[in-house]
Amino acid sequence: MPRLTSLLLLACAGLAQPFSAPGPQPGGSPHPGGGRTTEIDALAVDAARRIAPDLTAADFAFQAPKPVRIATCRYIDTRARRTVVFLVDDLGLTAEAIGDVRAALENFAGTIHPDDRVAVWRSGHGEGAWEQLTGEKETLRKAIARLEYNPRRAYYTLGAARTGAFNTGAMGALRQVVAGLSPLPGRKSVVLFSLGLADQPVADLDSLVAEVRRAQVSVYGIDPSIAHTHLDEKGIAGLARATGGELLAAENALPQALAQAVSGPDGYYRIGYHEPEMGLGRPQLALLRSGFQLLSSRPASETLADPLLSAATERQDELPRAMSDPFSTGRIGTRITPLFSNTPQGSALTVLVHLDTRD
Repeated sequence: MPRLTSLLLLACAGLAQPFSAPGPQPGGSPHPGGGRTTEIDALAVDAARRIAPDLTAADFAFQAPKPVRIATCRYIDTRARRTVVFLVDDLGLTAEAIGDVRAALENFAGTIHPDDRVAVWRSGHGEGAWEQLTGEKETLRKAIARLEYNPRRAYYTLGAARTGAFNTGAMGALRQVVAGLSPLPGRKSVVLFSLGLADQPVADLDSLVAEVRRAQVSVYGIDPSIAHTHLDEKGIAGLARATGGELLAAENALPQALAQAVSGPDGYYRIGYHEPEMGLGRPQLALLRSGFQLLSSRPASETLADPLLSAATERQDELPRAMSDPFSTGRIGTRITPLFSNTPQGSALTVLVHLDTRD
């Protein structure tokens, strides 16, 4: 039996180059009176879970030990560029449901624009390059064409087996997708297709909600087996409502449910404020207008005190982050050379992996 004896990583270009300080950061800038002006992105919805573009600076306030003045407040419309990941739970869909989902996504593929970023994931598979975000219709259609019934579903249809497969497969994939989308700017959506979503418990729901909200991702669930929307605050319905999405009933209405999921949310607010002193901690944003709810807020960008340390830290973390990022690994130049040999101890396989760090 051949055995793997070594894995050599050969990197070219750039690891030994000197670091230089970056230019001005978009999320923080010096203020004439000391301190800095900082921007945060916020998602706010009304009682009907719709995002309204008419809020002003007077509708927001910061909770902090010292007064914090809001300098700017603008609404950023994201309808011109969609970032959507379709997560197909092939361990939870029948052959008929998989066919319906594939047909609906094929129709959607004809509507995307070059500026859109769309990917298709399957909970029971990992296809690497086929999971990449793309704005090309043909690339997306090829990924959609790979959707097929997973015969392993027969082992995960009932009780604890189904719950375990759902939390390990679909929810595990969801966490990975959310982590990959987090660094991307603007609003992002994940659309989960599966059966029995209204009744499926989600392990560690509060932690998952916090992760999704920090990444500013909206989660939508589409269940082709239900005819009426469930308003339960548990499971996928609770996750969806807490992140600006919705659990959609799609029995005999899958194309309509898909259209509803990809049409929103339409935008978010970017709020700039003057931070008078360092060391007070980040102030907490609050929404004052009655009937509206603040779903999430986070800095538009992070600024470290030492720009040289920031550049060095980012450079050191760049390669492992790129290798683990599900939406960037397909763009890293990679060459693999397997070397087979016989030794007195037996057969051996040495694999040389070349990664182009310029990517």
